[in-house]
Amino acid sequence: MKIKIAESADKRYYNEFYWILLNYDFLREEPRSHVHFATTRPLVYTIISIAMILIFSISLLINHHIINVYPIVFFSLVLIVSVSYLIYVLRIINQYHGITGKRSLQIAKYYVQVENSQGKYRLLWRDTKFVIFNHYTICFIPKDPTKILISTRIEYKKEIKKAIREYSKRRLVIDNTKFYEKKKK
Repeated sequence: MKIKIAESADKRYYNEFYWILLNYDFLREEPRSHVHFATTRPLVYTIISIAMILIFSISLLINHHIINVYPIVFFSLVLIVSVSYLIYVLRIINQYHGITGKRSLQIAKYYVQVENSQGKYRLLWRDTKFVIFNHYTICFIPKDPTKILISTRIEYKKEIKKAIREYSKRRLVIDNTKFYEKKKK
């Protein structure tokens, strides 16, 4: 079965996909986990840092204790690092989102293959540990971390499930979409 992927995916797909890439080892060990956006953690650190800088600045103004300067400096450094990292992640997501050209996903008896303007990438079924359905992504997770991780959008869930049934690979499927049902309503 070959699925033609015409248009570029939503940025939420790339945000989730990048989190999966960053947390690949964790996901291989805990496939029934809730995945997040790659921008979530640096955004949380940014907000916490701003809050802590404000709290310690107010404490410094009220009490005039020089000890309050140390946490202000520390959280200022955390703020700089988290904002820098957030900008970096957003830039990566925009680069992924900006890739154009013909794309396709082929599911065959012995492999899963994605083809785009950069080339063909194939993952053999015997090298596949899981097929994980998430909120915006469907990921073919390899057993060996040196193999390619193949991902596509959740919109192709029916076609992929049909192909997985056809090639008797249901044992590899982990459907985490139940974690996200409340968000869709």
